[in-house]
Amino acid sequence: MLTKIKQLLLTPGTDDNTRPEDKLQLACAALMVEVGISDAHFSGRELALIKTWLVEELNLTADVADELIKEARAEQDNATSIHQFTSLINQYSDHNYKRNFVTKLWQLAYTDGSIDKYEEHIIRRIADLLHLPHLDFIRAKKRAHHRTQSSKQPPHN
Repeated sequence: MLTKIKQLLLTPGTDDNTRPEDKLQLACAALMVEVGISDAHFSGRELALIKTWLVEELNLTADVADELIKEARAEQDNATSIHQFTSLINQYSDHNYKRNFVTKLWQLAYTDGSIDKYEEHIIRRIADLLHLPHLDFIRAKKRAHHRTQSSKQPPHN
């Protein structure tokens, strides 16, 4: 997955000065990139959404966002656990934050117009590891689908 993020977040002795907010943001970034690369069609639209989210919502620089995405894509085939990242989200966020985050993951998956089985699988695993009830998982999916459909409609005159 994301070796540099793992080193920053999970290596003993390196996280002494890392604020909980930074750990939470980087864990979310790692999972978002993982969802984006989970299917074989990592589109330019998915890439743009991930980069926008990393820059605007997580306050990362464009260069750092590019590096995270590049590394994630290069290491896509490595079979590593997402548990480290979901554990950090569980530790540093509340139920509402987790619901909103899973909605964002669904929005990312809907970016290319359809949900790939691998995208759905990884989002389901993330939601399970975040201890979200199935109802919240379904509601997040519906909210994301509605938002995606609403943004595609032309403005009314």
